[in-house]
Amino acid sequence: MNNKAVVLYSGGLDSLLAVHIAVNLGLEISALFIKTPFYKKDIKTLKQNLDKLGIELNIAEIDSEYLNIIKKPKYGYGKNLNPCLDCRILMFEKAKELMEKTGASFIITGEVLSQRPFSQRNKANILLIERKSQLENLVLRPLSAKLLPITLPEKTGIVDRNKLYAISGRSRKPQLALAKLFNIENFETPAGGCLLTEPYFANRLKNLLKLDLLEYYKFAHIGRHFVIDDNLLVVARQKNEYDIIASYKDKFDFFETPDQPGTCAVFLKKSTKEQKKLASQIVLRYSKKAKSVLCVSEEGHQIFENLKNIDEEKLNSLRVGD
Repeated sequence: MNNKAVVLYSGGLDSLLAVHIAVNLGLEISALFIKTPFYKKDIKTLKQNLDKLGIELNIAEIDSEYLNIIKKPKYGYGKNLNPCLDCRILMFEKAKELMEKTGASFIITGEVLSQRPFSQRNKANILLIERKSQLENLVLRPLSAKLLPITLPEKTGIVDRNKLYAISGRSRKPQLALAKLFNIENFETPAGGCLLTEPYFANRLKNLLKLDLLEYYKFAHIGRHFVIDDNLLVVARQKNEYDIIASYKDKFDFFETPDQPGTCAVFLKKSTKEQKKLASQIVLRYSKKAKSVLCVSEEGHQIFENLKNIDEEKLNSLRVGD
């Protein structure tokens, strides 16, 4: 075993403190940021604090692997659609790959015992993640190390356990005190970070998952959503959403108002004639002066006009994710 380690780095204060503690211990480290579809950060900003310490930032993108986890997480979801244990295991596996590639002997994280409700809730979950990622005794958590079983780097004398900490719980006071000790002035304010923990976004994503449309997860961010049979209609609410949705007009069945300014919409699956008619009624509902709707699909162009106003009760029954 050597003094090389891979630090899982999110850009938050906890992982930044883990980096500083590792440097203070005289370890040779590489940082790894895991980029998921629902947790993305500005890479330039991430690098700023690391550059001051002369530490390289490695980036691993796990979009397709992550989407597969969301569909059927082995260890279930947290409060919303967050598969925290499965997610953490995947991240540890990616850290292990970099560890082996760089010749490092262990990994370091900024995890704090009992800070998060699922993946860091207790020692059992923390140790389960280690075991399933084949990193038993090889994960150093310097912020909570004194509350956890001793790791191999500590046993072999590479890491001095006396220089580690015993932080637990959700209070940020101990971390803020350490930030002052290490002269860390610029760091992210605490936040959820992962969109899957946010109820509004998670509910929208659940509908995409039910309809087997998870590959279009980016639509969870935008528009009004209407479930029509087994299809999802996404209707723009404002100008920037109009531009985004309109950019998909060559990919999906697309609806817009040709005679007057109005909204636009797309179906995420191929639509039937009846679905197109209903979608046109919905588009007119959100287009004040328009009288007709143009549908552009692989069948060609079709105008829907002289349509009855959609019943508000029916409209609300179709709307989801709000």
